[in-house]
Amino acid sequence: MFSKWQGIIINLVCFVAIDLLLFALTKAIAGRKAAWLSLILWGFSAGAINAVTFVRMYAMLAFWGILFVYLHWLAFGEKKPLLGRYGLLAGLFFCTVAGVLTQYYFLIFAFFLCGVWCIYLLVQKRWKELFAYAGVELVAVVCSVALYPSILNHLTSSGRGMQSLGALVHNDSYLTNIQDFLFIGIWSLFGGFMWILPVLAFLVWCCKGWKLAPNQKSTESLWFLAILFPALMGYLLLIARIAPYRTDRYIMILFPIGAVYIGTVIWLTCKYLLGGKGYSLVLVLCLVLIPTGWNMLGYLFMERQERYQAVEPYQDLPVLAVDQFDYGSSLYADELVKHPAVLFGVVDELEPLTQLLPQQDLSHGLLVYTSVQEDGAVLQKVEETLGEGWQRELVTQNFGNVYRFYPVE
Repeated sequence: MFSKWQGIIINLVCFVAIDLLLFALTKAIAGRKAAWLSLILWGFSAGAINAVTFVRMYAMLAFWGILFVYLHWLAFGEKKPLLGRYGLLAGLFFCTVAGVLTQYYFLIFAFFLCGVWCIYLLVQKRWKELFAYAGVELVAVVCSVALYPSILNHLTSSGRGMQSLGALVHNDSYLTNIQDFLFIGIWSLFGGFMWILPVLAFLVWCCKGWKLAPNQKSTESLWFLAILFPALMGYLLLIARIAPYRTDRYIMILFPIGAVYIGTVIWLTCKYLLGGKGYSLVLVLCLVLIPTGWNMLGYLFMERQERYQAVEPYQDLPVLAVDQFDYGSSLYADELVKHPAVLFGVVDELEPLTQLLPQQDLSHGLLVYTSVQEDGAVLQKVEETLGEGWQRELVTQNFGNVYRFYPVE
């Protein structure tokens, strides 16, 4: 039985896991108050809601992303994690394999973060850790390919892979893409007006003079964020270059990490430059302003309710669903399961309809779903197959066209 909750429950589990990691990471870097601020920034944001309600792998991708960052935090400086260095390397290996098998974009994220981290270890002259770290990550990528060999084909010769490679070589809208992804990120995480808080924090730092936290531990924590920043920017810039669509799904992995940055900056501003004042006001402002970004919610599909109500009286009719692509009609899966028979077709391959439609019980009519802008060819093919004695009416144009074909009495 189809149910959206099969996917949403997994996303909710990932959301809770992200919350725990985000809180732990921010608390370790800047303290408990910064952690609560970051948690609110992420937890109530449009980006978090979209990650949960979009029934695909991107919430899980965001989890592996922040776990990957947290493991690097444990390896930062001279800290010794509880599981020891071997346990940390094992965690990095598992996280990398799981991330790559979840979504290929994790490869890009790991590429930039691992590159920056190798440079950091090289500068620190931590040779043993450098070779161990690079070796583990290389083996993790090889194991990912061994577990799912189709990765190479998908990345290099599939339609989407060729599209991304082509955009990498030639992309006339690159600067526009960067602007669009920045806009999506700001609205998804900070809402319509939340950008005011980091801007005000920046202005306060400029006016008061740039001074890092007065103790060594806090200063080292900020250096971790500084080291991580080029990797995040590298990911964003490359995604803007190769992503097939300018949509939030491709940068969801950055949203929780971005909340760590903004929560830390705002809290340090309150703590060291404003004498600890303004924290409560900032929390209230976050709760008030974040919902202004909820107009970016893109996966609730509330507009479909009108179509559900329009087609509900015809649930006893068979359905023909036609799209430009062979996977497009799956958009209607949740409502099509209620009909006695469903035929799927592609707009350029309608010939099989001449054999399939007459095999259905059409005594009471037929519903035709189309999501193509110009559906005249689809309607003509259906009319030719049904023959004379049929009429059609438009049931709804909401989220695609739905027609009812019925015999003339």
